[in-house]
Amino acid sequence: MNPLAASILLGLALAAGLVLLTDFVLRGRRISLADRVAPHFGQAPLGGPMPWPGAAWLRAPRAGDAALARALRAAGRPGDPVRYRQGDLIAATTAAAAAVAVSWLASLRPGGSPWAGLVLVAASVLTVLWWRRERLRRAARRRSQRMSEQFPALAELLALSVAAGDSVGPALGRCATALKGELASELAASVAELRRGAPLPTVLKELAARLEIEALGRCVDAIAVASERGTPLAAVLRDQAADAREAGRRALIESAGRKEVGMLVPVVFGVLPLSIIFAVYPGLELLRLSL
Repeated sequence: MNPLAASILLGLALAAGLVLLTDFVLRGRRISLADRVAPHFGQAPLGGPMPWPGAAWLRAPRAGDAALARALRAAGRPGDPVRYRQGDLIAATTAAAAAVAVSWLASLRPGGSPWAGLVLVAASVLTVLWWRRERLRRAARRRSQRMSEQFPALAELLALSVAAGDSVGPALGRCATALKGELASELAASVAELRRGAPLPTVLKELAARLEIEALGRCVDAIAVASERGTPLAAVLRDQAADAREAGRRALIESAGRKEVGMLVPVVFGVLPLSIIFAVYPGLELLRLSL
């Protein structure tokens, strides 16, 4: 078999595998009845067998599953680590197929090396996987920053509601209805847990652990301490809101300082050397001509 026919057969095999894998992932992402009713029940897994031979490998527990699940929750993306690995698999397969196609086109020229093609395939797969993880981390960081900016308004509204005579549970429900954004949606989920009969301290601790916002964690601890000691809760919440706004102000000043330093980088390493060259070069040329 000549190299052209072998390359065509290899490309057809990769294309067929990519089509089958895409069809499997799209069919696996359809929302089933069990997924729709799962939020109304406990945390018991309601999953059936996946109709694919590689399902056992995808569902196998791994050391980084807990960290990946936390990152998905922090980024506000639905799904579990298994579905995220499905996306990794299809992205890596697509990158590998594109790299194989480029390598095949490069091998048609004289002097092409197969090792360069293997390096290109490996580099493409690793780059795609790294890009997906980096995009997930950036999404989680941006969402956490947005919720941190929304927390002072939540604390002030909660303090007003408690001062008006509401207990913490109804006050949280009022805040979830009045506010908008990611923090309000997370708060609405916690209020739904409260209405299903979950104890308030447990729900608040789970909310703080799920969002991983430092100001929210301090507020939950302050609410617990105030409830135990009988301290006026409205004053505690107003103090927490003031502390959160002060922390946001400090973070804004630090961010402005970092961006100011970043703005100086092109000036120092780009504009300043070019200005020195424009100022010194004519004088050097004049000295050379005079000599």
